[in-house]
Amino acid sequence: MIFGKIKSLLAVLALALLLAPDAQAAPAKLSSAWMGEHETFVAWYAKQQGWDKEAGLDLTMMPFDSGKNIVESLAAYDWAVAGCGAVPALTTPLSDYLYIIAVANDESANNAIYVRKDSPILGAKGTNPSYPNVYGSAVTVQKADILYPKSTSAHYLLATWLYLCKLMRWQDRTIWAGVGSIS
Repeated sequence: MIFGKIKSLLAVLALALLLAPDAQAAPAKLSSAWMGEHETFVAWYAKQQGWDKEAGLDLTMMPFDSGKNIVESLAAYDWAVAGCGAVPALTTPLSDYLYIIAVANDESANNAIYVRKDSPILGAKGTNPSYPNVYGSAVTVQKADILYPKSTSAHYLLATWLYLCKLMRWQDRTIWAGVGSIS
């Protein structure tokens, strides 16, 4: 009698295992937004290998040209995960609707301000006593042409440097040539 119940139980389990692939739920849709940068490769490769499906997800990847555009598209595209950079996530009007959940890589060492060898900016080191190793002053920087990518960590670095050079507001700059505009 016990042997018969065990046999019946094993038969039910075997049937359940055979039917399990057909009974599985469809993968959960996961919409994501990305810039054409190296961080995107990992998600793209996982999608190409089918690892998203193995994990029970159906990953959709939407391309964008900047982190700012990703964040500003939140309402229109309703993405769930994005690789966009911290500055756009913190500074756009929709930043209250976002959480920074991870830092993919620390690019702070790659952000720098470059000048030519003969720039007068290099002749003004330590004009701000609180930052003795910073080059530049209000006089040497005020008329410099500066190129920068708007709404990025480089933009934030530039604003901080101008502040350290005692140019307290963007308006203290008389000439500004750049990829972005000053607001």
